[in-house]
Amino acid sequence: MRELTLHMLVGVLALSVSACALTRDRNPIPPDLKETALIAGIERARFFSDAPPPDWAERTAQSREALKAGYHATAGFR
Repeated sequence: MRELTLHMLVGVLALSVSACALTRDRNPIPPDLKETALIAGIERARFFSDAPPPDWAERTAQSREALKAGYHATAGFR
C-alpha cells in the first residue's frame, strides 16, 4: 500500500511540474508600437486604470441601445 501511495505521489508531482513547461509562445506588441496600438472596431478602447478616460462621462451617459450598437460583438449583447 505504501509503495502504491509513493508511486501516485511521484506521478502527481511529475504531472504538476511538467504542466509548467508546456507554455505557448506569445507574440506581444513590439515595444515601439505599444503606445499606438489599436483594437480593430473599438475607438478609444485603450486607457489606463490609474485615471478614468477623458471621455468617461460621455461613455457612461450612453443609452443601452447606443451601447448595443457600438459594442455589440465585444460586450456580448444579444
